[in-house]
Amino acid sequence: MNTTIRLFVFAVLISFSHASNAQQVNTSATSPVRTCGSGVLGEEFEEWLQPLLRSNASSATQRGASTVYTIPVVFHVIHTGTNPGISYNISDAQILSQLDVLNADFRKLNADTATIPSVFAPVAADCEVNFCLAQRDTAGNATNGINRININTITATPPSLPYDKTFIDGTVKPATIWNVLNYLNIWVVPNMASGATQLLGYATFPAGSGLTGLSAPYGNGLTDGVVLWYRCTGKVGNLDPSYNKGRTATHEVGHWLGLRHIWGDNNCGNDYCSDTPTQQTANFGNPVFPSTSNCLNNAPNGDMFMNYMDYCNDVSLKMFSLQQRVRVQTVLQNAPIRVAQRNSNACTPPVAGIDNADPSLRLTVFPNPAQSIVSIQWTAISQLEIDRVVVRNMLGSEVASEGINGIANSGQIDFNTEQLPAGVYFIELAGPRVYRSERFLVIH
Repeated sequence: MNTTIRLFVFAVLISFSHASNAQQVNTSATSPVRTCGSGVLGEEFEEWLQPLLRSNASSATQRGASTVYTIPVVFHVIHTGTNPGISYNISDAQILSQLDVLNADFRKLNADTATIPSVFAPVAADCEVNFCLAQRDTAGNATNGINRININTITATPPSLPYDKTFIDGTVKPATIWNVLNYLNIWVVPNMASGATQLLGYATFPAGSGLTGLSAPYGNGLTDGVVLWYRCTGKVGNLDPSYNKGRTATHEVGHWLGLRHIWGDNNCGNDYCSDTPTQQTANFGNPVFPSTSNCLNNAPNGDMFMNYMDYCNDVSLKMFSLQQRVRVQTVLQNAPIRVAQRNSNACTPPVAGIDNADPSLRLTVFPNPAQSIVSIQWTAISQLEIDRVVVRNMLGSEVASEGINGIANSGQIDFNTEQLPAGVYFIELAGPRVYRSERFLVIH
């Protein structure tokens, strides 16, 4: 099955009808609407996830309240040389407003939950996920979590706007991505398109299930994260009027955490959440409750069009469901790359002399690329309590490690890479925290 990322796209809506009842949508000839530009999440993901969901449901009953996880976020603002707050180089305030939306929506703190229809309100869920702007960068130095990048520093000959996914995934992401084991990377980009169609955004799905045969768009060390159009990011700034409440990011981070579109990407399809009514297809614009579909058991309450995983305008999107929350929590507890991210210390400001905040720490990985042996060498002025050195693949899974006992300010460890498949890996210097992580390449 073709496994593809979720894309938000712009198109001109001439008219729209949905099953037996016409949906109440904006039919202006110039009004953009949300739709999907590619396929669906492969069923092999459910082969991995469904047993974990059943186990999680059983253990949650015994355990009681679940854990609230916090994910460090870095926003990479891709611009063309303007000052912050001008054109594509969106302001700090716009970025902070987007972070506020993510925290409100994933914790059910958004004020518009009060307008959810009473039949759906009991299943509106707090997903128990918080997001923070990263407080330390990949070198352990203090940061505000906003990484502004002039496209001309990435390539001397950037393509004309709009950018396409090939350029973003193949050039922008690898040149700017922060260690995916520690951060949710969000790229805010100028106009982007697929063919002639303007894109609003897209996301990678959580990798690390251990299943065979998986390919893009499962995130890896060079691609994992979310891409957003600058005019649908946050709640302030130069925003498209239909997408001015930051819900594009909420939808895409939902995919990043393993959620499907609510209509199951098929006619009366399955999103694997039992508390979301089966609906015929996506909703657009601003439907009026009840909005019913020609699907079994859809009437009388109709579609849960106010769910963040539908395609309505931002003002109409207001909730995740309880079963979507279970999926999100299960992914955070089991997908190695997401486990690493929610265990990251990047939300904590650096303090001189401890964990990866020591500015004197120098870590060298050589040779890079490596063929048969890779070495990690470190030196620091202060003493470091180092437990082990770990090698991880792009999915966050540990593939090699070497235990170390004692406190030292320098050392070297060698790993045999002959048995590792060619690809990108991360090598970590670890103690009570991960002191530093560096990327290296294995070639054969």
